[in-house]
Amino acid sequence: MALAGCERRVFGLSMVRDYRRDIDGLRAVAVLPVVLYHAGLGFGGGYVGVDVFFVISGYLIVGLIHQQMVEERFSFLDFYGRRLRRLYPALFVVFAAVTGWAVWKMLWVDLTGYGQSLLSAVAYVSNIYFYAQTGYFTEDATIKPLLHTWSLAVEEQFYLVAPVLLLPLVRFLSVPGRLTVLAILVVLSFAACVVATGKDQNLTFFLAPFRAWELGLGGLLALAEAGGARARRWFAEGCGIAGLVLIGYAALTFHRYLPFPGWRAAVPCLGAALVILAGTVPGTLSARLLALGPLTFIGKISYPLYLWHWPLIAAVVYGRPAPLSAGEAWGIVGASVVLAALTWRYVEGPVRSGRVLAAPRSLFGAAALASIAAACAGGAILGANGFPGRHAPELVRMVSERGLLDKERWLHDRRHCHFSDLAVLSEDRACIRGAEGVAPSFAFVGDSHADAASPAMFAAAGRAGRAGWSITMPGFIFTPGRWHAGAGDDANVRAVLDFIARHPEIHTVVVSAWWGRARIGDSYRDEPALYVDADYDGSGPAYNPGSFDRSLERLAAALPDREIVLFDDVPASPLLDLKTWVRRYAVTGAEPPPGLSRPEADTQRAAYEPSLQTLAARHANVRYVPVFEGLCGPEVCALFDAQGLPVFRDGDHLSQVGALGLTDAMAAVFEAMPGE
Repeated sequence: MALAGCERRVFGLSMVRDYRRDIDGLRAVAVLPVVLYHAGLGFGGGYVGVDVFFVISGYLIVGLIHQQMVEERFSFLDFYGRRLRRLYPALFVVFAAVTGWAVWKMLWVDLTGYGQSLLSAVAYVSNIYFYAQTGYFTEDATIKPLLHTWSLAVEEQFYLVAPVLLLPLVRFLSVPGRLTVLAILVVLSFAACVVATGKDQNLTFFLAPFRAWELGLGGLLALAEAGGARARRWFAEGCGIAGLVLIGYAALTFHRYLPFPGWRAAVPCLGAALVILAGTVPGTLSARLLALGPLTFIGKISYPLYLWHWPLIAAVVYGRPAPLSAGEAWGIVGASVVLAALTWRYVEGPVRSGRVLAAPRSLFGAAALASIAAACAGGAILGANGFPGRHAPELVRMVSERGLLDKERWLHDRRHCHFSDLAVLSEDRACIRGAEGVAPSFAFVGDSHADAASPAMFAAAGRAGRAGWSITMPGFIFTPGRWHAGAGDDANVRAVLDFIARHPEIHTVVVSAWWGRARIGDSYRDEPALYVDADYDGSGPAYNPGSFDRSLERLAAALPDREIVLFDDVPASPLLDLKTWVRRYAVTGAEPPPGLSRPEADTQRAAYEPSLQTLAARHANVRYVPVFEGLCGPEVCALFDAQGLPVFRDGDHLSQVGALGLTDAMAAVFEAMPGE
């Protein structure tokens, strides 16, 4: 996010020449959708603003480095001095403020995670850190007040590579040669991004090699401009309007269900490139629009605005299960703008202008001291395990005695069985559980909800003198011909069907899953998902329920000679999460109500239960058995049982205690199961 303009050679100072107001306006177009999207105020695709920023940075930084290298006045020391002046002042003010709030408010286990993220952010590797934190059991993003620094890490990694890459290109190649090499790198990075997004969306979202093409696209513009390429006015006018339309289209019509970045990131990136290109011709309509005062003001404060908005959101929602209200969201937006303006005026401005830390020694010394201080703060947090002594002694004692944050205590002892992937299934290495010395006669198939409930399933099987195959995988939904839009196919489903076909002794297939999320593609915890089949019509999230119902029909048709037993599902909510319950206790100082209201649980059930009941009514080989109904009383689905032991270990997975409490309910399944 470099300054919009060229710079003359004064150490570490942003002395602007040929300032382009339209690029500051484009920054506003980038940052506002991001802020509003995170605040829940529209712009379902507002996250594409980060991609626009990447293109801007690539254009400005590559243009600056290239010009200075051609003129033989480039200095690595001077270049990184400018980066320090641009990035460090606002960033470390935010670090200080957020760290102070975190030490004041965050639960000790959350504060430990914050300390790790602070260390990674100081080292500009937070994109790698947050990628490593992704996965099926990823916690709510609002527990991570520095999550947004991943994009700064990507840019900083680009700043490290760009001068090293450009130096030999400028020395040994002409401008067309430089353009060719950079274009090849852009194409390779884009191709890798497109391919890998279908396999691991988090990988391509966070890691720099899969984002490099976005910065490189801006760099291509800069090199082409340096080579004398100029657009005709009519062409520039069209590019500017088309570019704004592309950015607006992405910000308004994209949504969290879509696999991203992948090829879709090319839409806002191309839009940003076209707008920048249009601005090289003076007086184009797009440039005049972007040069309007309010937009250029937001553009100038866009960096501190981006830094402040996410920690403010995290601070407001921390320790409560409810999302932001509209009033709170707008208040956060307003506060973010005010803080950004003050930071820009009183922190960033003086350092960038050279009024403060003018000498190289003072600049680098201050940056080193700030980095060391932040790293020491992160290290102290980790070394003290989050300072649990900050909390009321009775809270710490209660949590310790009851083991409320000891995840392993509430897991069952056959967790290795929960990874029946393609290799396990093809080699018939899935776990057999239940009665000892008995040949398996059924299969229990599902996702982590099924795995969590498996102690009751196989305890009931043992009581009935039966054994069965345990076939569960993280996120696995046994719905043939239907798959997550980012996965590409239903390979795991076909592998399970092949396994069942090879084992005619399996006369009953019991299926359990997070049906609510599977049917509508959304939940309190996960990023919304789009599930498609071969007939997907491009309708987005609205396609989920229909594809779910059709896939259930395919399941019944795929196993006509087997009995299929469909379980219902557990209620799901942060109100049923042990860590959330403790977090709320720590923030409010009082014991929270332990559970989810029955009406809310019934609403969740209504989202999927009719589909299961309808399938059972249509097919003689399908039974629907609501074994999880007993988890809820007339008014509440309790987090703790009568002895104070947790029924759930997190917001949608049973503890071993909670699962075993359902053994009697599952025993009824075996009473009605066909004989051996």
